[in-house]
Amino acid sequence: AGSLTIKADTLSLLNGSDIFTVTTGPGHGGNVDIQVTGTFLIEGGKPLSSYPDYKTPGGITTSPLVADLLGHSQETGPAGSITISAAELIIGQDGEIQSDSISNAPAGAISINVGTLEVRDGGQISSTALKGGAGAEILINANEKVHIHGVNPIIKITGSSIAANTIPVGGAGGAVRIDAPIVLIEKGGEITSDTFDDPDEIGFGGAAGAIELNVNDLVLRSGGRIDSSTMG
Repeated sequence: AGSLTIKADTLSLLNGSDIFTVTTGPGHGGNVDIQVTGTFLIEGGKPLSSYPDYKTPGGITTSPLVADLLGHSQETGPAGSITISAAELIIGQDGEIQSDSISNAPAGAISINVGTLEVRDGGQISSTALKGGAGAEILINANEKVHIHGVNPIIKITGSSIAANTIPVGGAGGAVRIDAPIVLIEKGGEITSDTFDDPDEIGFGGAAGAIELNVNDLVLRSGGRIDSSTMG
């Protein structure tokens, strides 16, 4: 697939709007490169027709799709990468930046270079290894601050998160690395790299990835969490 590049002074993806590249065949998925000189906001989902209070997230997704569901080969190329630069990046309720592995191929790397990053009200930056392919590495460089806080006000169990996880029969999880002077995690916000195993019913997940924080000040309070676990 071809690459997608967006350059703007400000950019908003609202109410379920998507930037979406996938690969269902042997070719490489399209890369997404977004360069914003000001604020980049991802917030709001698209209401489900049967349950209008619940919403389908919007944002940026690159994934190699599990092709047998679409009538194609299960062999796919790797997902495209996601690269974002902005003075300020805000990911709010029902917003997400996501690259999952949903086939044998790896997810695409997520690289974020910003002045400040705020993940709030259940927003997500994530990569999950759902099939045999490996999850993506999530690299975040913030010149000023990373602030992860709050839960989705409708689905209150969904906290704001930066996550690289793997499930049973999934490949290896991706790593999370954050470089910033200040990282503040609070009020249900979290950074996770977890493996979920079900050896009796499904199988084992791949190894969890590392979490590396290079910071001057790290603050966890009011239910903030950093977690790397194997569950099962």
